[in-house]
Amino acid sequence: MGFGFTEEQEQFRGKVKDFVDRQLKPRVKESVEPDIFSKDLWRRVGAFGLLGLGLPEAYGGRPGDNIVRGIVAEELGRGDFLLAFALVPSYGTSLAILHGGSEMQREAWIPGLVGGDLLGSVGMTEPDCGSDLSLIRASAKKEGDHYVLNGEKSFVSWGLVADVHWIFVKTEKETKPRALTSFLIPLDLPGITKSPFSQMGLNKAGHCAIFLDDVRVPKDNRMGEEGGAFPLAAKVFPQTRMLLSLSALGLAQATFDEAVAFSKQRTAFGKHLGSFEGISFKMAEDATFLEATRWLCYRTLWLMDQGERCVKEIAMCKWWSTELALRIIRNTMLIHGHKGYSNEYPFGERLRDIIGYEIAESTPQILKLSICEEFLGKELRPFC
Repeated sequence: MGFGFTEEQEQFRGKVKDFVDRQLKPRVKESVEPDIFSKDLWRRVGAFGLLGLGLPEAYGGRPGDNIVRGIVAEELGRGDFLLAFALVPSYGTSLAILHGGSEMQREAWIPGLVGGDLLGSVGMTEPDCGSDLSLIRASAKKEGDHYVLNGEKSFVSWGLVADVHWIFVKTEKETKPRALTSFLIPLDLPGITKSPFSQMGLNKAGHCAIFLDDVRVPKDNRMGEEGGAFPLAAKVFPQTRMLLSLSALGLAQATFDEAVAFSKQRTAFGKHLGSFEGISFKMAEDATFLEATRWLCYRTLWLMDQGERCVKEIAMCKWWSTELALRIIRNTMLIHGHKGYSNEYPFGERLRDIIGYEIAESTPQILKLSICEEFLGKELRPFC
């Protein structure tokens, strides 16, 4: 039984870390448009080969497993949390097209997503629908060789800046609550309008509502068969939840490192802050949680690579990594005192951002239900 990265994985982490530190972090600080997502930086991530790991080389991908994708997410989360968040629609959309799309769709979209020239987004949430997919109201009506789409998708991450949209709707034939159909649509089609959302965090991620008003799309834009969207989503979302988990871990580690550095430098009453047990013991707890969370996350990725069932572990990772990041950001802010509370430091922005992570791809409550179901059984599930 092994408990460490292979030499090849360690070398890969070193290369990614060097890329993040040298090519991304300095340019993030130099950004002249701090409220706008930098597609130039995103293209750099794609050019470095980090967006196609585990995808076929025929579409621009390169060899890689869940472990190396986790390393990428953690290192990007440590260096630039927003770029780490962009991994989710990029890899998620590519994976959906790979598993549920046609060869024409794969050739048309995956190379651009892998190279960083394109960005994807996912349309599932609606004004009255979050975790309960049976409430989806967006519709697709077939007319000859086309479908006509109508409805609204809300809180769409990256919707304002994305190029392609993986959307979930109901067709006329679908009578079962979870019988959904998905389409891949360009976001510049006639009949599509967008309304930006003002929210407390993740403000560069282009959150918006997307309105569909008689949007005509060819039947070739459908992903798989009618009613087949839910099984496809079940293949993709475990992957994207783990990307969220590892990027939250990376942010937590970066914040913890800043707390350690500050406690060594700042003095009070003639001593460094780190010598006070009220501070050092709190950091000891955070260091322990970080180590435990890292083991949980990478063990789960290993289980995924072995083809093992790990529904419970994935839910644990996503819930606890965001919970831990929230805790460490708050602790670090308090260690910095009034400076930590000021906009001179990034802790306020990180605090708001990580709360958005808690909500994305299932809330803590839904994740805990998934965990409970694994040991209590489906018969005690409170929903159908």
